[in-house]
Amino acid sequence: MTPIYQTSTFAFKGVNQPGPYDYSRSGNPTRKALEECLAALEGGTAGFSFATGMAAEATLVMMFQAGDRVLVHNDLYGGTYRLFETVYRDKQITAEYVDLRDLAALEQAPQAQTQGRLD
Repeated sequence: MTPIYQTSTFAFKGVNQPGPYDYSRSGNPTRKALEECLAALEGGTAGFSFATGMAAEATLVMMFQAGDRVLVHNDLYGGTYRLFETVYRDKQITAEYVDLRDLAALEQAPQAQTQGRLD
């Protein structure tokens, strides 16, 4: 069982010679064990953990490019809405708000962008 490492920094082997971890914010053995476990449980090749949902969300959305549109639920977290309407909009990543509980509405949303094709 991996112990919980309650430390912020790790010892270097020497000057400019870090080990596998240097600062907990960038990684630590506890988080690595959690990420590997999540990947194994989900049958994935990698797992990722974040301190907050907003950190995970911001990381994911920054994988999109300028001009991309993202389908999101029309009743999403207010902080997420504000990010889409300010930060992401400034980067030309826009949200299309759809009731994701309504399959017909979800099926119609991409058609507006793809001239009737579901890609």
